[in-house]
Amino acid sequence: MALWTIADQQQFRPLGKNSTELFKQLQVEVETNDVVLYLGFEFYQDLKRNLADYELLINGGSYELNGYTYEFDGLKKMFSFLLYARYVRQSYITDTFSGFSQHTGENFQRISNAELSNQENMYKQIAGTVWDGCYRYLATLQLPYFHFAPNTKRTFKIDAL
Repeated sequence: MALWTIADQQQFRPLGKNSTELFKQLQVEVETNDVVLYLGFEFYQDLKRNLADYELLINGGSYELNGYTYEFDGLKKMFSFLLYARYVRQSYITDTFSGFSQHTGENFQRISNAELSNQENMYKQIAGTVWDGCYRYLATLQLPYFHFAPNTKRTFKIDAL
């Protein structure tokens, strides 16, 4: 079963109307690469096997800790922004019989590689911020498959130089 659907994607960070067919391909890439890096292999496998046990983590919500209520967005939102970051980078490339090409039709202005990188990094940073909330929630669960280390974060947040 999928961790998030095209409907979830469209709710958090929609793909273009003509690009929803890319969703499955990008979803596999995000799960294979990014999600495993964030969650760790063991916890990722446990999550996939026991989705119902992690409904709050996946969908987001609120939890209590030391008399305070905390809210977080959930993994679906994080996954959606990670997928969108990949989408930004790949959506302008077309695989043709003679190699990869870019569409440069009339009345279009091509976005520079630097701007594409900025957009991609911005969406990765948003995913990293959402991850921070999920990470704090995970720390309260004391799960055997998730290795919580208070001094380390698996995040794509970008710090200023």
